[in-house]
Amino acid sequence: MNHSSRGFTLIELLVSTAVLMIFLMFAFTSMQSMTTAAKAGTAAVDATAENQKVIQAVNMDALQSNMSRVTITPTTLTLQVIAGFDDVNGIELWSGFITYSRNAQNQVVRTQNGAAKVVANRVTALGFTLSVGDVTVSVTTVSGDGGNNTDSQVVNSLTIAPKN
Repeated sequence: MNHSSRGFTLIELLVSTAVLMIFLMFAFTSMQSMTTAAKAGTAAVDATAENQKVIQAVNMDALQSNMSRVTITPTTLTLQVIAGFDDVNGIELWSGFITYSRNAQNQVVRTQNGAAKVVANRVTALGFTLSVGDVTVSVTTVSGDGGNNTDSQVVNSLTIAPKN
């Protein structure tokens, strides 16, 4: 019998398949870690964006109200809003209240004259302090899918001083 070498032997095929499987295993592991890193980066950006929504909304309302009438608890900020000025009597006219608080669903809610609007989500802590007329707002936000290392926590604070 004449044996010609026209193909691969079973051993050669098994070895090449094993090498291919090892290569694919490393490629899959690398791709999985890149996906996890991308999710973590996205989660950090999401948390920062939620924080900024709260900071910007409170800052805008606080500056517009001139912080003349502020009521604070550690978790609630209430501003009385100026509607205008009565030139005849020399007094400010007040139109209502704006309140910021965090609800049980980890949302920051802005309530103005009874109408509530969600400002941000995934806020795990919201705090307010008042010191010599300045209001400090502290916001802690978490983003991610809620259970693995892609969760990201961001803490921001802002001190708002009344206009002079």
